[in-house]
Amino acid sequence: MGVRTGAKYLEMLRARRARVSYGGSPVIQIADDPKFSNTAKLVAQYYDFQNRPEVRHLMTYETDDGDVAPISYKLATKKEDVRLVSAGQAAWAEVTCGFMGRSPDYMNGALAALGGCAPAIAKLSKEEAKRAEAIYKNARRFDLCFTHTFRDSLFNTKPPPPPAPPIAGNYTAIVRETTEGLVLKGARALATLAPFADMNFDMGAIVERDGKRYRCCYVLPVETEGLRLICRESVMSAPSASAPLSSRGDEMDCMVILDECTVPWENIYHFRPLEEEFPPQDYCKVPLQHHVTLRSIAKLRFLIGLAHLVADSSKVSQFTNIKERLGEMIVHLKTLEAISMAAVENAVYDEHINLWLPNPAVTGLGSYWFGEFHSNAVQTIREFGGGRSLSIPAAGEAIEGAMERYYQGSAASSAENIGLYGLAWDVVGSAWGARQALYEQFHFGDIRIRRLGAHISYDKTAAVAMVKRIIDGPAAENELFPVVFPPGKTPPAS
Repeated sequence: MGVRTGAKYLEMLRARRARVSYGGSPVIQIADDPKFSNTAKLVAQYYDFQNRPEVRHLMTYETDDGDVAPISYKLATKKEDVRLVSAGQAAWAEVTCGFMGRSPDYMNGALAALGGCAPAIAKLSKEEAKRAEAIYKNARRFDLCFTHTFRDSLFNTKPPPPPAPPIAGNYTAIVRETTEGLVLKGARALATLAPFADMNFDMGAIVERDGKRYRCCYVLPVETEGLRLICRESVMSAPSASAPLSSRGDEMDCMVILDECTVPWENIYHFRPLEEEFPPQDYCKVPLQHHVTLRSIAKLRFLIGLAHLVADSSKVSQFTNIKERLGEMIVHLKTLEAISMAAVENAVYDEHINLWLPNPAVTGLGSYWFGEFHSNAVQTIREFGGGRSLSIPAAGEAIEGAMERYYQGSAASSAENIGLYGLAWDVVGSAWGARQALYEQFHFGDIRIRRLGAHISYDKTAAVAMVKRIIDGPAAENELFPVVFPPGKTPPAS
């Protein structure tokens, strides 16, 4: 089919009949509803960007089947492919200044990983391996847009009502099993970009059948009978001087409600007892984490530029403490760039799937690092600007003489200064900015939990051994420190 265009994408949205609910009312035409249309146009822009002659070499590649597909779907059969995929994803992140967290290329990487790990899945089930590969190739061929869910409802405190069987601590259940597939009832979270997507990629619902717990992973069209999307309140603003970002779109986060929803067997790529091996989990996670790092680099660069301009306009940029704060932001940016470089240049070959992956040892660091620092960067901009963003006049204000006299500051014009502080307000004070802050902090899980996980999973053997070398024994004669050699580098005995 080739690479999708923006026009074809919008045509799909207008023809699709997904059950999207906003404030208790159905949203029939996502592409044309004022609360959703700008984001639809933004997704369409992503598809058109892939087709621009200037960047087609970055954004697309020719598949073994002879199709042209987005580079984000490319399976990395050699290390250079990891570089190519990263360059394409970074190019789109630059366009959106890193503010589109769930652009379609995000999930494309996970789908490529799913297709790529078919050999590992085949060791458990050849049928599931075939399904995984078919899901990937279908997504690539039609250049589909995916949302994803990975946990049950964030709010449930009790099992679902009958006919779903009770499951302690879990709220998705198998209502019945048919020759067509599994009929599920429950709620799945958190589906960002869902109203604009073709499909949902569910990365691991835990369900029960006959008193036994299973992991059920599948893809499902968002217009499937019984599937409904419940939207949060929109944080999109009307166009104005104080809404230069929030007026451009809102990715929208949704709860996915499954009301006796049939998931066809061919869409299920993993349905096995919970305690059994689950290869897709780690393979799909790696490209997602690296995408976050690439996007975060673009976003932090934008925040540095905004902080610099606000400091200049506020006439505080000459102070040492202000320079130190800006320097801190730059150090964090350089750290993210180093993490991304390490992930790509130290890419690893996985013999179980015969593919190269961004280095799994560092891909998670980028999402963690930026999730930790994002709030500090925003606070820096807030403090540099002080209360000036609260003084930005409403759109259309034009009192004769007052604009240039009282709103110009150190900028070239009052319009430029009002635009700068309106942008700062959008980032630090608007509902849209607050959603961005929550998203960066929690979209890969609570940062505190991730710290605990890092401690638990880290192999401390080598670190402890270093300490014990100093405590336990004197060095050999003429050696102040005991001599050790890297693994595999010990010289042969004389």
